Amino acid sequence: MRRIVLLIAAFTASALLASCGAGVTSQAQAAWDFTTDPNKINWVQNCDFVKRGYFDPIVNPGVSNSAHNHTFYGNLSVQPGSDEYDLGQATTNCELSRNRTSYWFPTFYADGTVVLPSQDGMQLRVYYRAGTDELEDVQPIPFGLRIIAGDANAGPTNPQSAGIAGYQCRDAGGNTVAKQATPPNCPAGDYLEASVTFPNCWDGVNLDSTNHKSHMTYADNDEACPSSHPVRLPRLVEALRFPTDAFLNKDLTLASNVSWNGNDPNSEYKLHADALFAWDPATMDELIEHCIQASIACEGVRDDRLPPSMNGQLPPDETPEGPNSFTFSSSTALAAPVKGSGLCHIS
Repeated sequence: MRRIVLLIAAFTASALLASCGAGVTSQAQAAWDFTTDPNKINWVQNCDFVKRGYFDPIVNPGVSNSAHNHTFYGNLSVQPGSDEYDLGQATTNCELSRNRTSYWFPTFYADGTVVLPSQDGMQLRVYYRAGTDELEDVQPIPFGLRIIAGDANAGPTNPQSAGIAGYQCRDAGGNTVAKQATPPNCPAGDYLEASVTFPNCWDGVNLDSTNHKSHMTYADNDEACPSSHPVRLPRLVEALRFPTDAFLNKDLTLASNVSWNGNDPNSEYKLHADALFAWDPATMDELIEHCIQASIACEGVRDDRLPPSMNGQLPPDETPEGPNSFTFSSSTALAAPVKGSGLCHIS
């Protein structure tokens, strides 16, 4: 079911979200670094595997055995009929418990055997960036927004841009093979990373659309969001890092609409990812304000490593002066919206 966000013309995106919801750090953690680079990571979420299943809560909500095999991360309660309210009242394995979002990818196979990401002990990494020099333009991701990024129908004659969905080889020092639209043959000792970049301009009205895409579009760093999609959101990248040599001398395939179990020989072209956002709205507001709009590279955000204003603690090597100084507020309380409450989420 498509859900519509009702906006009054005088409301901004941040005002809308405001109406919806009211640690100790390790010595190894870096300081909150000031950054003016729009491509700098403002914060990261690490989430783990939850389950695999033949369902898709965005494309076929409430229907089991209705989609190619997906691998889900983050929210522990995800089911075919899950919506943002269900997720918002559940728990997560993401490092920040206030993020109840469900993220998913098509399942990956090596010579027909399921492979799960696990490099460096992390399964899914979700990067949130400003993606623009106009930091004040970046607004919170609305509770209940649904996005599918990448093209599940791409193929050899209509490949998608590697800038949106692609693969690269990495080792401990970084990239060894640049990102490309189809999986490279990674050298022995390297691991494969698959990543999808999400659109960052929202129409400001619809949490979803009939094709699950037209309510969103892309804008580059030096571009303003178009008038049809005027609300700029963080630039989000979902990335999977697979075990070293997981695909060495093996055929990589994905579950697809052609073969639900990875037997489509052209499935490597069809990389895509989904997200049903269920961040605690007040927490999302804080992260936008104190990471993106403050030009701070908050990096890994966890329950025991919250940015300034969320628990009043800084990394141990931080100083109280300069661009990293803040006025701390009290700890942000969890307040997931309840179905049928307020103006924001009406079926």
